[in-house]
Amino acid sequence: MLTAQNAATIYLCPGEGWDRNNGFSPAKEGGNVGPFNTFNEALHAISEMRHAGAKQPFTLCLSGDYYLNSPIRITTQDENGIARSEATRLVITSMPGTRARIIGGRKLTGFAKDTFNGHDCFSVAIPDVKAGKWVFSDLYVNGMRAHPSRWPAQGTFDAETTEFPNPVALFNGSHWFVGKKADLAGLSGIENATINFYHYWIDEHTPVEKYDPKTGRIDMKYRSTFQMTTDYEHNDSANFHYYFENMAQGFTKPGDWFLDVAAGKLYYMPIDNAMTPDNVEVFAPTTDKLFEFIGTPETPVTDIRLEDLDLLCTRGEYAAKMGGNDGAEASCLAADCQSVCGAHGAVNFQYASGCVVHHCRLFDTGLHGINVEKGCHDIRIEDNYIHDVGAGGIRILGGAAGEADAQMTTHVVVRGNRIAHGSQRYAAGCGILAMHTAYNEFSENDISYMDYSGVSVGWIWGYAPSSSHHNLVRHNHIHHIGNGLLSDMGGIYTLGLQPGTVLEDNIIHNVNSNHYGGWGIYPDEGSSYLLIQNNLIFDTKSECFHQHYGSFNTVRNNIFAFGGDHVARNSRPEAHLSTLFEHNIFITKGVPIYNVPPASMQANSNVVWNVEGKNVVMFDGLSLADWQKKYGRDEGTVVKNPHIDVYKLAEKRIAAIHAVDLKSFEA
Repeated sequence: MLTAQNAATIYLCPGEGWDRNNGFSPAKEGGNVGPFNTFNEALHAISEMRHAGAKQPFTLCLSGDYYLNSPIRITTQDENGIARSEATRLVITSMPGTRARIIGGRKLTGFAKDTFNGHDCFSVAIPDVKAGKWVFSDLYVNGMRAHPSRWPAQGTFDAETTEFPNPVALFNGSHWFVGKKADLAGLSGIENATINFYHYWIDEHTPVEKYDPKTGRIDMKYRSTFQMTTDYEHNDSANFHYYFENMAQGFTKPGDWFLDVAAGKLYYMPIDNAMTPDNVEVFAPTTDKLFEFIGTPETPVTDIRLEDLDLLCTRGEYAAKMGGNDGAEASCLAADCQSVCGAHGAVNFQYASGCVVHHCRLFDTGLHGINVEKGCHDIRIEDNYIHDVGAGGIRILGGAAGEADAQMTTHVVVRGNRIAHGSQRYAAGCGILAMHTAYNEFSENDISYMDYSGVSVGWIWGYAPSSSHHNLVRHNHIHHIGNGLLSDMGGIYTLGLQPGTVLEDNIIHNVNSNHYGGWGIYPDEGSSYLLIQNNLIFDTKSECFHQHYGSFNTVRNNIFAFGGDHVARNSRPEAHLSTLFEHNIFITKGVPIYNVPPASMQANSNVVWNVEGKNVVMFDGLSLADWQKKYGRDEGTVVKNPHIDVYKLAEKRIAAIHAVDLKSFEA
């Protein structure tokens, strides 16, 4: 007979189990032998067994679909301050041969064929929406995010004027703007819409607070984080271009959806004729998180493992707090200063150690996929497929320099994951965002189709002390990022003093910004003491390598090819060595090799080549010989055909990267 002393596996079968069972069997066997029905009871049973003296690792084995209205919370203390015991040595996984789904929402059923805004579609009545008990702004259909109805259906509108139409200061945000009459004519429902706009390196989102159809003035519920200008001639990256979401007129194309809150009715336009009201699977979220593993500095959550699970469907509503232009703190939606940096994830760790997320599929999330917060150590995130996420793939945040040791987050390994098609709701999300954290490894990941940077490391602007150091970013494939939406971004982005940090053996290509700044490797403000080596970077809108400012970075043995403006750039002169280029291969299609202040850089023993067969221009119209003579740089550098097919070399290197094989997720 199985007991707390000789059992190691507990079974959970939502909808099929019973919370008075003992959990020792995957199927009902008579009496109280059989699986549990709810997480709470299964975790309570494990806690009771721990208190009874069972110290062995437990496995909580799931089957079927489990729907959440609130996160599964595993903590070292309960609400009454009594120590909990299930928060250690626990594996949560699927039954062998299956993939259990943990779904942070409801499945909507009862769809019927309908017509809305002149288009054939499906619709369903949702009484809780009509009664004001439930409103959602994300919808997931057949494992994909559906598009909120958008107007205009393509492109954006320009404003007639804004509250502060001329550029003043970056954080001089606006509360209102005036739309052009031709754009707003005939539109209805503006008062219930959301305003979305991109500028600089962020995207902003806010409900409409008030609309005056006579003047075209639209007051936004939240002040913009950054300035909104109409100085279209002089400040492209700051210009205010906007569109509406949740507009009935925007219900125009397959994949669109619209929620009529007043009528309590949802409309969805199927993407193809194979979809029917009977075979479509639709989820609407009810919770913003799936898991919270929350310890304390004194008693961390330890040795928790999530494995072989599908984790999906969370809410994407998110409010950040930034300083307004009146000096007060003003809330705004998804308008952190950078990278959706304050948002949580579907899976969250705080004060945790020895925890693992392995071979899970995280998709259809409102914000980040996985979030590792303060006080975490020895966390491994390996072989997962993270896709269709509202913001970024993985977010890591530890204590800043000067905070207590207990706040620091170190030794996080993010390896072998495939992170794709993020930034779905908030364009500024990164594939991997690592802030105030050290001794981490980000390796063998494939990161693609993000609208902002692929990997971002560091969170200090300038030369102040930083807790980001000794991070390894190696052997990643980062490609097709930026997608022309935001500016000032890169395949790998760094900030601040980072002794011991190494960026090596990465393949980065197809980086495309909106205005300026589509770079391959981008050491931004204060990035210092970096070793950047053996990377292959090509086909970037701007430079393959761009250092804003920093100190004593070594850039060696890299292949930089086909930068759009130049091949390499330093954009701020400083009275010290910023970058040393040595033993690199620079390949150009006619653009100059450098755009650098010569006083801030050194270079030697590089190879430069123009594939157009013309003379190589090094800097400011200078040939290599003239560059060497005038500035004394690039001693030992030669103009020489390296006979490298960049694309074939990339294929060979990519094949060696261990990003997760998607076939391994097939049941």
